[in-house]
Amino acid sequence: FTSNGYWLYANDKPIVHLTESAKHFRNEKQGYFDHAAFDSSNLEELVRLLKTRALDYSVVYIQEINTSQVFLKSPSGTGIEINFENEMI
Repeated sequence: FTSNGYWLYANDKPIVHLTESAKHFRNEKQGYFDHAAFDSSNLEELVRLLKTRALDYSVVYIQEINTSQVFLKSPSGTGIEINFENEMI
């Protein structure tokens, strides 16, 4: 990856992913918090739900770690990343 990042763990499970950035955008809706990342399962169901609700999203597959990542924005503009290990569409 092109940026440094850190995971915060609860016991042995990664819970929160923090990523460094050289770019900061300040406006009325969003401060310096760029995005939150989560691990999940059932990629096909999430994509179906996002399509049903007509929400904008993108999916990236990272072959090196066999993981699909879904990216979308919250209503306030904060990024949401949802990771699906061993799943692809």
